[in-house]
Amino acid sequence: MRPPEELDSVDRASLRHGLRADASNVPRIIRALYGDDGRSAHERVSPLWVLTRWNEVYSATLAAIPFLAHAAAHVPLVRAELIHRLANIADGRGPECAGRRPAAGAGGDAVPGGSGRGTRQGACPGPARHGAAVHPGRSP
Repeated sequence: MRPPEELDSVDRASLRHGLRADASNVPRIIRALYGDDGRSAHERVSPLWVLTRWNEVYSATLAAIPFLAHAAAHVPLVRAELIHRLANIADGRGPECAGRRPAAGAGGDAVPGGSGRGTRQGACPGPARHGAAVHPGRSP
């Protein structure tokens, strides 16, 4: 686990996620998990979708895991939602799959060097067979 004070020590310019060319917005999103501004847990956690857009896991996702684990351990308000997100990342699935069955034939095969097409367009893959799915070209 890594505390939010260490967020700036990660080279975000070299990391990618599903929305931007770089992951420069990720520290702001993670810091907001710790805020005391009256927002609900869902409102705090929802911006994390950029880390698992199209049900894929990116290099910025992998770099964020120690910070998300720290927030889950230290911020009771967001704990349940973060644990759920971390479990989906471990399965190689984004939060869009919550409560949905895997798509027919989906086996979580979007792994480094793969086509990257198995988890797109709303399909919910089954558990990844080779660890967390990483979008090709966006590995850590």
